[in-house]
Amino acid sequence: MTHILRRTGKRMSGTARQGGELASEEYQGLQEMLQLNSYFGVLTVFAAFERCFLRIFQDMKNLNLVKDKWQKKQGFLKLNEYKEALKSIGVYVAQAPFR
Repeated sequence: MTHILRRTGKRMSGTARQGGELASEEYQGLQEMLQLNSYFGVLTVFAAFERCFLRIFQDMKNLNLVKDKWQKKQGFLKLNEYKEALKSIGVYVAQAPFR
């Protein structure tokens, strides 16, 4: 075991050094978890956003607001196709809400 000489002149075992390494590893692990949480957070928000569009599209179909024959046959759309479907009823999701 490595011994470290402190200012007081007393010897200290290598556990202090190992404790610092442990703290560094824990910090690195927390940083990695933060990065993963950020990544999955974005995915979660996107999934909720897409699910919201799906529900709106289903309601549009139930209310016979979908005029496009191809869209009527679809169970779900791609993001750009949702934008076009909403545009057909006067909802412009790609524009700023206020000027």
